[in-house]
Amino acid sequence: MTQPLVEESQVVYCMTGDQCELAARRFPKVASKMQRLDPLRDIDDPKGGGQSRFNEVSRHIRDVLRWRLECQLAFPRCGATT
Repeated sequence: MTQPLVEESQVVYCMTGDQCELAARRFPKVASKMQRLDPLRDIDDPKGGGQSRFNEVSRHIRDVLRWRLECQLAFPRCGATT
């Protein structure tokens, strides 16, 4: 993650609340862009959990990304034209 990349982004999704806090401290001018990918809970690293844990986490990420995209399409950003 670099300053130019963060500045150009509309939003930066993090896997955990701790990652969001770290990113916000690293880039304080754009801290408002940091969001947890899953707003209800952290998405833990599946490392060491075997294939079934990896599959579980990947399905969760897929579902959360699908939800995020559907919300963006249903509720366009303020000022967006259709």
